[in-house]
Amino acid sequence: MDLAEFFGGCSLHGPNHIFVEGKKFGVRQGLWAVVFLLAVSMFVVQVVDRVIYYLQYDHITMLDEREAKEMVFPAITFCNYNTFRRSQISYSDLLFMGQLLGYEESMAPGIPLAPEPDRQGGRFSLAEFFNRTRHRIEDMLLDCKFRGRECGPEYFREVRK
Repeated sequence: MDLAEFFGGCSLHGPNHIFVEGKKFGVRQGLWAVVFLLAVSMFVVQVVDRVIYYLQYDHITMLDEREAKEMVFPAITFCNYNTFRRSQISYSDLLFMGQLLGYEESMAPGIPLAPEPDRQGGRFSLAEFFNRTRHRIEDMLLDCKFRGRECGPEYFREVRK
């Protein structure tokens, strides 16, 4: 199998115009070769540039230190961009919140669903949904020590907006 035959059946755009069966290498094939090599070169340059940039591990850290004679428990902020835990969503939550979650009744949930909550009055409440499905410090805090002493969830308070 020669190059013209191979690239003639290949879906890669460019070489099939450069290597044409039954034709000599002419001006048209030369122009295609130049354009193809320029495109491949630009691709390689961009990939190499991004790999070098990635390997530099650039990061920006801003640190503001102040000396204090006595320090109370420090302020720490945990921000979770996931507003709620998927593991706590029930089938009725999917029905009520489906449009906001991008879920339609015809779709399979794709996750194990939590048991149905005991709703007072049987009505869906957005406040109850977020309170039941929110992330809790008890679940996120694996280990906490401050100045050598154990600390737990009671040292943290929730800030909501």
